[in-house]
Amino acid sequence: MTTLNSPCPFCGSSSIKPISRTPYNPDGRKNHRFYIACNSCNSRGGLVNSLENTWRSWNGQEVDQEKNESQIKLTDYVGE
Repeated sequence: MTTLNSPCPFCGSSSIKPISRTPYNPDGRKNHRFYIACNSCNSRGGLVNSLENTWRSWNGQEVDQEKNESQIKLTDYVGE
């Protein structure tokens, strides 16, 4: 199945890619997170815990909360 992904909302580039990060929880367990990054202007989407939800979020679709129990937002790191 081919999925058409939205271009970068900042520069319009279609050169985008998924990025995986694996920070560790305080108890030492891996905590896989993903986001979409633009190769042209280096903007990026929010962190979510499944690759499928990463693309859904980037494309402006509703994220499946059952698969994404603890979505991380940028404000969690920089304040509101």
